Amino acid sequence: MLERIKKEILEARKSKDSVKANLLNTLYSEAKTIAINNGRREPNETELMDVLKKFIKGNKETVELKKQNSIDCMQDEKEKEILESFQPKQLNDNELEIIIKSYISELEDKSKKSMGIIMKKLKQNHDGSYDGKKASNIINKLL
Repeated sequence: MLERIKKEILEARKSKDSVKANLLNTLYSEAKTIAINNGRREPNETELMDVLKKFIKGNKETVELKKQNSIDCMQDEKEKEILESFQPKQLNDNELEIIIKSYISELEDKSKKSMGIIMKKLKQNHDGSYDGKKASNIINKLL
């Protein structure tokens, strides 16, 4: 993903797409700062995904606020599309439920206390490809 971001920053600059260039440059810089603080020169995939999730969440909140106040949010919508293009394919509700059911079937204790174990497995195996709130709701429904 790091190479893709660098490549798309360069392409956006060449095509004079300042919104995309600035957004991706900020995303890369934020991840790079985290990597430097952790003693490395380049960010790893996990750091990039964490920053990407943070940017997407902030963008969603901005769009919602602007829509509530009847403010034009075309640029924010464009940024949302750009950011989401870097996310891994998202699991739909059905796929997520099937995965969660398989994790529950492996458990001895099928009570609400097992939620943390299931969420941890989801994060290990499918990080970035599901919505945490949806997963939590499905787990609560199934336990």
